[in-house]
This record gives sequence, structure tokens and C-alpha cells, in this order.
Amino acid sequence: MKLYDSPGACSLSAHIALHETGLDFAPVLASTKTPRLAEGTDDHQIKPLGYVPLLELQDGTRLTEVAAILQCIADQVPVPGLAPPTGELARYQLMALRARGAERPGVRTAMRAKGLLK
Repeated sequence: MKLYDSPGACSLSAHIALHETGLDFAPVLASTKTPRLAEGTDDHQIKPLGYVPLLELQDGTRLTEVAAILQCIADQVPVPGLAPPTGELARYQLMALRARGAERPGVRTAMRAKGLLK
């Protein structure tokens, strides 16, 4: 997998989740300030909307939006504490938080305090 991200962008949570799961991935710097990737590729060929994060799966499928990426990561490797199990109310409450853009530094602490994560 490849994670296209940019320092200071909301892609940090996806980067952290990939590390916590131990999934094999290659981080790719995709600055939001320049139209080219480090190796010279036009980044709009990879991410037409210019957004990060973008997760490219093994089969070449690309996911955008941090909430969807985090859901995908949590479903691939169910690490205790990363997300509640599918089918539990807490999982859907977590999805609601993510839909509101709650993936910011310190949010895991807040979710633990509310009992959404262990």
C-alpha cells in the first residue's frame, strides 16, 4: 500500500493508524503546496482533487477521505483499541465522530474518555 500524505495535513491520523496496525505501506510525500510528487510525477494524476490523505491499496484501488481510510485500515487488521468491532453501537458512534472531522491530534484521548476506545 501507499499512503500519500503531507506534513501538517489531516493525513497524520491515517499514518499513525497504519503504524499501529503494522500494515506494510510506503509513505509518499504529496505536498499540498506543489503540483508534483518528489520523483516528478504530476500529483493530480494520482489524486485528481489534490487532497491528502490518499491510500492506494495493493490492487491499485485508491481511497480518499480520512474517515474512509481509517475505516479500511481498522477493518484490515483488527487491532484492539483502534476501533470497536463491526456491529457494535460504539463502532457507529466512532463513524459519526469521523464524519464530523474528528480525526485531529488528541481525539483518541477524547474517544477513550467517552468509552469509544479502550
